[in-house]
Amino acid sequence: MGRVAGRSRADTRDAILQAAAELVLEVGVNATIAQIAARAGVSKGGVLYHFADKEALLVTLVTNEQEQFRAEVQAALDLDDTTPGRLTRAYVRAGLRPFTTGVGLSRQDAELAARLSSIPAAQEAAARDAERWEHDLAGDGLPTSSTTLIVCAVDGAAFSAFWGVQPSVARMVELQDELLALASRRGVAPPRG
Repeated sequence: MGRVAGRSRADTRDAILQAAAELVLEVGVNATIAQIAARAGVSKGGVLYHFADKEALLVTLVTNEQEQFRAEVQAALDLDDTTPGRLTRAYVRAGLRPFTTGVGLSRQDAELAARLSSIPAAQEAAARDAERWEHDLAGDGLPTSSTTLIVCAVDGAAFSAFWGVQPSVARMVELQDELLALASRRGVAPPRG
């Protein structure tokens, strides 16, 4: 089975990624290329045309999420804000948006991330993304200790979705306000105690 008539290469690639995500949720990371191809409506060769192997396909699921979050952070930048901590504040707004708007993270997204985290190449991709954020945020003009605290708080809120916990919107708005205030302090270490 070749490419589906009328479907662009990008559409076919997206269909393969969607099929892979669905199957990882249904049967785990041991889903086969044949299963993914059948779900996407392409041949095994069609899958391998877009991705070198199954690991590359699954890692692409991870890197796509990372790039989507990066785009959300960029969209959350306040164009009028030129003060230190600008990128960190955008990270807070983008990272907590699902919680402050009441949407939350879906249990399905959390489960997919958890399953993909068992793949060593996905772990490496996550480590590279964390290093990239560390580098980008290091140039944001805040003390490293403040940035680390802020990122850990935002990421911890997202991690709660792995356990099906959806904190109240009011609490997440309060947390966002506190983190934005911390990200506005220059040269001040976070309070202790």
